[in-house]
Amino acid sequence: PPTPPAPPSAPPHPPVVPPSGFIVRCVVPSKRTPVPVTPKLAALGSSGRIVGGVPVFYPRQFQFQASLQYSNGYPFCGGALISSEWVVTAAHCVPQQGSVGQVAIGMHRISTAASDDCVQTRTVIRRFVHPDYDSGTLDSDIALLQLSEAVDYGPIALHTDSSFESAGTSVTVSGWGDTSEGGSPPDVLMHVGVPVVADEVCNTMYSGGITANMICAGITEGGKDSCQ
Repeated sequence: PPTPPAPPSAPPHPPVVPPSGFIVRCVVPSKRTPVPVTPKLAALGSSGRIVGGVPVFYPRQFQFQASLQYSNGYPFCGGALISSEWVVTAAHCVPQQGSVGQVAIGMHRISTAASDDCVQTRTVIRRFVHPDYDSGTLDSDIALLQLSEAVDYGPIALHTDSSFESAGTSVTVSGWGDTSEGGSPPDVLMHVGVPVVADEVCNTMYSGGITANMICAGITEGGKDSCQ
């Protein structure tokens, strides 16, 4: 029989593949894994300010960050996701009458939140304000909000001991609060690191207004804080 022809030799270079690709719109980590924060604790900004802070290093760096919003989508307080459908916030952020409005998780910029596919917005179906909350002294200033539907973001890692309350421990405050006296809120999520201050020192500065239910943090000379 005739001898079959030899196979063609391999080309000197691999064939050229037309360029292709895709755009990653949103990467959501596992919602079951609590997210640790460095420094040790994230103290979430409320209706106050983030003074002396800087923008987060990348979108969703604090994936547990919650934004309490008016019905028009503008934030008025912050909070932290503690499970797929529960948010902890300050009691003074929860109106005594009427609804909270809505809660957004995964928001980075206020100006683009409406078109950001990573933002998951929920209504609040239940709220629990601490029964001992005092609006005058802000004692027991904590509340829980149940979302209308679970979200796909990881909750904050909660500490099981009080070691982070030791004076000098660095904690992180984050939010969209004003960055200066009389200034305007930033468009992007901000954060700032501040040290825990001993209760006796804080009570001297605040005329005995610090209770055992509060954590005092900040810099005595000013410049970095969650309030102006």
